[in-house]
Amino acid sequence: SAAMDATQGLIAHGCLDHVRIGLSPTSVVEEGDSPVTYSPAINLLAEAIFLSDLSSEQTELSALKFLLTAGCRITSSARHRGEAMLRGSHLLQTIRVCYHIY
Repeated sequence: SAAMDATQGLIAHGCLDHVRIGLSPTSVVEEGDSPVTYSPAINLLAEAIFLSDLSSEQTELSALKFLLTAGCRITSSARHRGEAMLRGSHLLQTIRVCYHIY
């Protein structure tokens, strides 16, 4: 839950706006390997929350704070003015998790 709280603070302060993480199918990327795919960091973090164990009240509270902060956050760059951080299936899954907690 401490990691969720720390990440929620980073989201609230805009530190993860437009941050992308590169994922490779193998642990070591060599020339000629499959290309690295880049995903928004917020999507990977949200997926980790969706898969986490939410059996304790503290973890539930931390997950709710994270998901509500990420779901309500609008990016503020000139290039992507007014884009929501969570969209599509990640936003839908966020709503489902919040519903099941309460």
